[in-house]
Amino acid sequence: MARVQHEAPSAKVRRQIGPLEQRLTISRQSIWRWLKRGQFPVPHYLGARRVWWLDQIVAWENSRMRQDPAALLSVDRESTHT
Repeated sequence: MARVQHEAPSAKVRRQIGPLEQRLTISRQSIWRWLKRGQFPVPHYLGARRVWWLDQIVAWENSRMRQDPAALLSVDRESTHT
């Protein structure tokens, strides 16, 4: 099964919410909805900045792909129907 990997993961590489929106092609509201439901990695705080470690995002993408290849696209649909 294909693995999703847009960049080489590294524990030191971090992303703020804007680049995550672009990477995942979803809205900021979807990210917060997934986070609230426990369906997305928890952010870390660097001072006043909220960031996600890229390796955690890549692991999340890969776990979603192992569950179902269409899973990355379906998470938001699942959360809006409840």
